Amino acid sequence: MISYELHLPAPHLRKYIQYYHVINAESLQEHQKTSCVSKISMLINYGDIFCTYFKNQIVDMYPRGISCSGFSLHSRDFGKNIKKLKVVVVDFSHQFAADILQENIQNLTNTSIDISHFKSTQLLQRLPDLLARACNDSEKINILNDLFSHYLFQAEIKKLSVFENIYDIIFKVNGKINLQQISDDLGYSERTIRRKVYEAVGVSPSEYIKTVRAEFALSHLLYKPEIAVHDLVEGFGYYDQSHFINDIKKIILLTPNEIRQIAHKKQMYSLKTILKDKYLASSVI
Repeated sequence: MISYELHLPAPHLRKYIQYYHVINAESLQEHQKTSCVSKISMLINYGDIFCTYFKNQIVDMYPRGISCSGFSLHSRDFGKNIKKLKVVVVDFSHQFAADILQENIQNLTNTSIDISHFKSTQLLQRLPDLLARACNDSEKINILNDLFSHYLFQAEIKKLSVFENIYDIIFKVNGKINLQQISDDLGYSERTIRRKVYEAVGVSPSEYIKTVRAEFALSHLLYKPEIAVHDLVEGFGYYDQSHFINDIKKIILLTPNEIRQIAHKKQMYSLKTILKDKYLASSVI
């Protein structure tokens, strides 16, 4: 049985950190789908060694300690047969991940890396032991808030970036926008937008826009079963149903019909929680 809890950081940290995911399982018998899609996350493992899988192949093995997963276009699975899964995942806002970690953003893209060479190592390396000694989730969240507050107090964080403006406009229109429209709305050249998006998340603007739009559509697949697929295709501005299906499969490796068939299962719980909280608030359908 897996226990999954989603927590918001302290209010003064929410500009930099989106969520804390606290995941525990005394015995994980089946694969459990994770929700690392389009996030730059720090994974803190204070339990047993475990693996994540993509298309039934091992992607990464996580010993006790801390690693960082860069921007990813695909979800992964926790491997089954884990005896003591004890993990906290910290989701960073894209535009501040490099500043918080003091690391070149390109080193945090489409990969998982150990933090041993990060400038913040001395401050962060205590986390696994501190979390292991915590009595409950509330204490764990306080530990995380205190540590990141201390770190942010020491670090020089950029107040407002070009990417933050780009992100806001993409999110407000549910990903239904193109590069030229962003350029016209914000007054930046298309070249500048391409460069800023790639610096922030390591992918092109078109790929990033497609991911945001697909996550909005995926949230409706999971939580609004009364809406027909062809209405989602039209509502989110897809050229046709084939393009819609392909974009959804890039994120979750399932077709829209397959997603709806298993949406009630616990293996979708973590993904449903994120999508509901983040994407349904500004529904267009």
